[in-house]
Amino acid sequence: MKLSRTARLDLGRERELLRVQIEAIEMVLGENSSLEDFSLRDAIRKVLAESPRGLKPMAVTQKMDESGFTGNIGTKTSLLTRVRNEMWRMAQTGELVSERGVYCPRPRVA
Repeated sequence: MKLSRTARLDLGRERELLRVQIEAIEMVLGENSSLEDFSLRDAIRKVLAESPRGLKPMAVTQKMDESGFTGNIGTKTSLLTRVRNEMWRMAQTGELVSERGVYCPRPRVA
């Protein structure tokens, strides 16, 4: 079966979203679903894995707060600023894709 370039890209995005969701599920299997013990990047990945269309940093921060993320204790920088900066860095290294301020995991190309 021959697929168009657009169809291949769409399927690649879907596959990547599923991969990220599987990783997130594996990270919490046997544990509670809070983000207490996650690093900042892991917490961002987990939140984005639960949102197939991607999220803005503000929404990621809100979901992290709701899930009990405690990685910001003892820092002067707000969690929102830390999340924005880290998501920007993750996009710069190719781990995330940013379009109009909405971030989602980059699809892996096979």
